[in-house]
Amino acid sequence: MSWIQENRFAAGLGGVTAVAAVGLIFWGFSERSTYSKAQADYETSSGKITEMEGSRLYPNEVNLRGKKTALAEYFNGVEKLQKAFDAYRKTELPLVEPSIFTEDLKKVKGEIDKALSDSKVETPPQFYMGFETYTQTTVQKNAT
Repeated sequence: MSWIQENRFAAGLGGVTAVAAVGLIFWGFSERSTYSKAQADYETSSGKITEMEGSRLYPNEVNLRGKKTALAEYFNGVEKLQKAFDAYRKTELPLVEPSIFTEDLKKVKGEIDKALSDSKVETPPQFYMGFETYTQTTVQKNAT
């Protein structure tokens, strides 16, 4: 009598284990090729992005001059806007008490909310014109 016939359970378990091991090895190699392809694609894309971030404006000097002109126009517009608001800017900014600042903030928020709702402009409920941090805490005296 052969060993396989005498130890059927052990032989069956060994056979199933061998088939499972071969299957796992095959699956591992197939997934490895998928991973390698994905890694190569990532490295290619990453390299292209890095190259684009570090490169000059594509493709020629005409586009570079156009960009410089657009930037100059933009900064000129910003300067004009700042000068337009100079009439509203106070020459001296006094220190404001935190409680007065909070009251003024609430008053201005009410006015802005009314103006925006009259203009049919929707804003988020927590819109405080950039002063959202002062809705939960009081402003420090040296910041006012």
